[in-house]
Amino acid sequence: MSRDYQEKLKDIICQGVAVDLHLADEALSLDWFVGQHADEINKATFGAFFGSLQDILVRNLILHLAKIFDTPKRNPIRSIPSAIKILKANGNQLTVEYRPGLISALTRYGASLDEMHE
Repeated sequence: MSRDYQEKLKDIICQGVAVDLHLADEALSLDWFVGQHADEINKATFGAFFGSLQDILVRNLILHLAKIFDTPKRNPIRSIPSAIKILKANGNQLTVEYRPGLISALTRYGASLDEMHE
């Protein structure tokens, strides 16, 4: 894989998908936390404020999840389909930087060593 494609793939994963995944998880966690404390929030008469906050958090969650799975059209985007497109076009040139870690992770998730090519 040429350096340009490696850098582009790294950018998509590290600056795009990972960031959006973190922000989606953050929105979901905050929404859950507010929901867990709804009784106390309502008793303190902050229900309307935190209800609006939950609406914003849900919209934020949906936005970041949509960005992760959005397909590239005219402009390049940082999404899983964009990463897959680069991998399909250049996967045969991909160099695995830390092969033992990859093999360990794949076997942990059920891959057979016989299925892996050297």
